[in-house]
Amino acid sequence: MDYAKKTNVSIDSSRAEVDRLLRRAGAQKCMSGWNDDSVFVAFVLDNIPVKLSIQMPKKEKFTETETGRQRKQSAANQVWEQACRQRMREFCLLLKSKLVAVSNGLQSIEHEFYADICLPSTGKTIFETQGNFINEAITSGKLQPLLPGF
Repeated sequence: MDYAKKTNVSIDSSRAEVDRLLRRAGAQKCMSGWNDDSVFVAFVLDNIPVKLSIQMPKKEKFTETETGRQRKQSAANQVWEQACRQRMREFCLLLKSKLVAVSNGLQSIEHEFYADICLPSTGKTIFETQGNFINEAITSGKLQPLLPGF
């Protein structure tokens, strides 16, 4: 699904929207950051520390067209910047949908943000500490079936 593929909303506007969403949700604290690879927002909601992060598109993936032709540097930068704007809109949608699920009582904060809850002992998220074990269980076939006999 191509959400916000042609968006004109700037990355800064998307960041500001993230802040507004968290304020409206009643977050007690908030900080955000980015590097070349990812964007994150960390916040406390009902005394639960959460860090939500996403991977950003890599610049080198935009040097060629879909047909394999080399792009000029300026064209590659434009396509990459568009992909970054799209990713930030996706990030806003992800956060907003989680906050709506919590505020409307569809899910608890703990359930909706489970993988993103920061553990007090390490400061890492549950996914950062358990993700490798989950992936190993999936690839090894050691997971129990969802329904017996399937």
